[in-house]
Amino acid sequence: MPNSLVNKVAEVCGKSKDEVEHLWSQAEDIAKKQYKLKELSGKNYAIVTGIFKKSITNDCAKKLGWLQEDLQMSFLEKLLLESRKKKEKSDKNKSKNSSSDKDMPDAKEIAQDAIETMQMDKMNITAENKLIKNIFDLISETRASINK
Repeated sequence: MPNSLVNKVAEVCGKSKDEVEHLWSQAEDIAKKQYKLKELSGKNYAIVTGIFKKSITNDCAKKLGWLQEDLQMSFLEKLLLESRKKKEKSDKNKSKNSSSDKDMPDAKEIAQDAIETMQMDKMNITAENKLIKNIFDLISETRASINK
């Protein structure tokens, strides 16, 4: 069990380290049974972590920022804030005529910003996935050469 994760969950959620370690052990057992694993390796710990995160209460997950709805909401809040800043900047560049919709960007601007942001996120995720795959391939090749 990763000590930093145990300490963080115990501290934020008001649980004992033993209690959190027990939840982690249960997540390991579930992962082994569900995926028919004899032992856990590096890439399988992502599965264990996912199971572990689902095993804690929603209140605790919310405090840790692990709830999907919180992630989606923070993305939308960030997107709206960026759109407002762009709108304010463009308004400053235009004449200083008063406008009733000056505070809020229109739906088309928000949608365009969302599309651009999601395209950038998709490119970043694709690049990260390729890097992770290359690392695992390198580890596999190294293990194979060591075992020869």
